[in-house]
Amino acid sequence: MASLQMQNRTLLRIIENSKIRSLCPQCLKGFPRSDALYEHFRRTSDKIHDGLDMRSTDFGRFFSCYQVALRASILPAQLQFGAKCFEYRFIVEHYGEGDENRQSICQTNNTNTGATYSWTDTTAPSSDTNYIPNDFGSNPMGWSGNERQD
Repeated sequence: MASLQMQNRTLLRIIENSKIRSLCPQCLKGFPRSDALYEHFRRTSDKIHDGLDMRSTDFGRFFSCYQVALRASILPAQLQFGAKCFEYRFIVEHYGEGDENRQSICQTNNTNTGATYSWTDTTAPSSDTNYIPNDFGSNPMGWSGNERQD
């Protein structure tokens, strides 16, 4: 059997030679274009996918759902602009990152709201609950929501 490193290189070559460019961080399905990915968000009827489709309208909900789906507690500054945050290389690089910190971050975020949401839940928080650390505010990237989103 090939080494794990060789298996990973082989998988990377397969992906690079395929038409997959974007991944859904929640279900890890691959898509050739970002418009197909966003269509997937709209067709999949759950709170996480709904939140992933809200980047330009409700960044706080999007960011919270993105972190839950990615299973990582990344900072807003690490987030790629537009649809680049869904590119397969970015998802693979960050997927599951910070597992050991997830519970403590969730507890910190819930202290001010009294919420009982957990990172391992498959549902997103409601849009009226802030799960982003308070020092990030409701729009941590400073976007107005009018910028072009691929």
